[in-house]
Amino acid sequence: MTADDEHALRVCPSCGAAERGKFCAACGEQFLRSDDFDLRRFLLTHVVHEVFDLDGKLARTLQGVFTQPGRLAADYVAGRRKPFVSPLRLYLIMFVLQAFLLAALVPHQLSLPERIRLVDPTGLLTRLMAARTSVDWSDAELRQQLKERSHWLSELATLLIFFGVAAIQALVFIRLRRPYLQHLSLALSVSAFFLAALILGDLVLVLFWRRYMAEMFYPMNQLLALTALPIYWCLAIRRFYGVKLPAALGAAVLVTLGNWLVAGVFNFLLQAFLIETA
Repeated sequence: MTADDEHALRVCPSCGAAERGKFCAACGEQFLRSDDFDLRRFLLTHVVHEVFDLDGKLARTLQGVFTQPGRLAADYVAGRRKPFVSPLRLYLIMFVLQAFLLAALVPHQLSLPERIRLVDPTGLLTRLMAARTSVDWSDAELRQQLKERSHWLSELATLLIFFGVAAIQALVFIRLRRPYLQHLSLALSVSAFFLAALILGDLVLVLFWRRYMAEMFYPMNQLLALTALPIYWCLAIRRFYGVKLPAALGAAVLVTLGNWLVAGVFNFLLQAFLIETA
């Protein structure tokens, strides 16, 4: 936001009341300032606030995320933040719920060799594992340790992946000259939707196909990643950036491919790290 834009902001973006001071006197909305999109301030103040200050807006926010893709991020960057949970806070809530549900509900999580076969068709990781001759990969205790370590590191890596996806969005829409944090807000809201969809899928499996949970869990996740996620990206991009459908479709393809590429690289590096630290 430029100085001219900040000077021109005279009414509350949420309720339309006149701006007086830092917060709206009518609804409590906080008015945006130029440093609200500063990365250092975001990390030092907003992240701490979003993690530790949770209120009762979750249901309204989730409804908007599922029914109006891209609106949460658009409202957030426009300064309409009071009625909703922010993209970062929503992502963190969904992240924690999905991580614990995965640990509690999935009876058989993939072992390290099984994950390596999924993420490394080149065989490089298999050769790296074979080179660790001092490690007994069949040891039950080691397998359990690697499984638990991989679970939590994989969950944490999802956040880093969407930092990379936000950078891809910034490149695709570089002509718009938007701050990186605006692109990140959209990436986080889309990621929150995807995690929420995974949570709903897990609950459906538990309620109706619990006996097939182990067999259906990973295929269901892959199906959502290949279908629901690209469609949602397209709709969210169209609303957030205000582009026409053909441009949104093209951008969604690029962002989705970039997402898969970044996720693939992170998964490869994560498995290599687990092998080297076993």
